[in-house]
Amino acid sequence: MEFTPANNIEEVIQRLDAIISKAIAEKDPIGIFPALYVVVTEKVREGIVAGNVFEDGPRMEKLDVIFANRYLEAIFQYQNGQKPSGSWLAAFRAAENGKNQLILQYLLMGMNAHINLDLGIAAAQTAPGDSIQALQKDFMTINGILASLVDVVKRDLELFSPRFRLILKHITDEDAILEFSMTKARDAAWTFATKLAAIPEADWTKPIELRDLEMRILGNVIRRPGLIGSLIVWWVRMKESKDIPAIINELRNNYGQQVSLPVLKA
Repeated sequence: MEFTPANNIEEVIQRLDAIISKAIAEKDPIGIFPALYVVVTEKVREGIVAGNVFEDGPRMEKLDVIFANRYLEAIFQYQNGQKPSGSWLAAFRAAENGKNQLILQYLLMGMNAHINLDLGIAAAQTAPGDSIQALQKDFMTINGILASLVDVVKRDLELFSPRFRLILKHITDEDAILEFSMTKARDAAWTFATKLAAIPEADWTKPIELRDLEMRILGNVIRRPGLIGSLIVWWVRMKESKDIPAIINELRNNYGQQVSLPVLKA
């Protein structure tokens, strides 16, 4: 069975919602990441339609679709007995053992694979060579949208995870536990994109494989953050909701209205 890519942003949203609906029906935490990701995609579509968020709307849709197809293909491969990238495989396998993971871990592992690996590749495919520089502003805008949604999620996670905020305030920074920083991820994704764009696509295999290896290792650190980190995760998890459909529905339906799109400055 071969993967058929989405052709436009509407198809992307439809496919993400199909993945989400299946996950809700099966109470599968694999649906946690796409529940947030589809909101990002809808915000990008909203920005393209508004015409005052991105410098080049058609180019942004191209980037969004290429970017999304990397996730859609990865989950298709995983669910059909094929092998996705190592960083995605780490994220999907974490969902198999959902009793030991936090909501935040599912989100961070998905973002690790999708931002740290997929986004740079998608950007370089969208704007190869010297044209990559013209993409930078819109690239940072889409990352800003994603980052703002993550901030909303982190503020409201206490709805399902009452011990989460206590951890952030009184024990440690979640970046220290999970070795993940949104700012660093965005900057690193752009650096990776410019590195790929500067060389022929035929020569991308080795740098992508190396990047994937690094992100797979980071994904496994997020999944198993050392002895102390794992004890903290266990303690938070004890009081975290196990109602996967409710968590997915909250992410899917109640976050988009809380995020405002930036407007291009004249």
